[in-house]
Amino acid sequence: MIWEIPVEEAWQKVVGDLVRAWPQGAVLGLSGPLGVGKTSLVRAFIRELSDPNLPGAVRVLSPSFVIHNSYPLRVPVEHFDFYRFEELGEKDLVEIGYFEALDRARKGNGFVFVEWPQQAKDPTILQLKAHANLSFGEMGRTLVLETIAEK
Repeated sequence: MIWEIPVEEAWQKVVGDLVRAWPQGAVLGLSGPLGVGKTSLVRAFIRELSDPNLPGAVRVLSPSFVIHNSYPLRVPVEHFDFYRFEELGEKDLVEIGYFEALDRARKGNGFVFVEWPQQAKDPTILQLKAHANLSFGEMGRTLVLETIAEK
């Protein structure tokens, strides 16, 4: 699937489509250059999944420095950023609580977002179900979503 996203506000329409189509409990890898909108995409997902009856907006920050943010919404959302790693191995993922977060999201029918999944030594260990590649385009940004077949 390919979307052209002219302005950041357009993320919400794209995300509405994705939340309805994407299986809950799955893991989405997000790739693209710095500043292309990986965290903006997660922010739009969180807005879509937030309870409209609760006051105040959920603040979504890039986890570039903290590595992991967890959002206990209607369904759990786990957000990782591997930008600062050169090569993540299984031991590293255990240390940062990746597998615990993955289990929490799956049990709660939530979502896991992984920015910079290519930093993993073996990307299959991340258990991605889909990969979104974001890029800068002539009309704004382009999002290309590919599902990953189970082996």
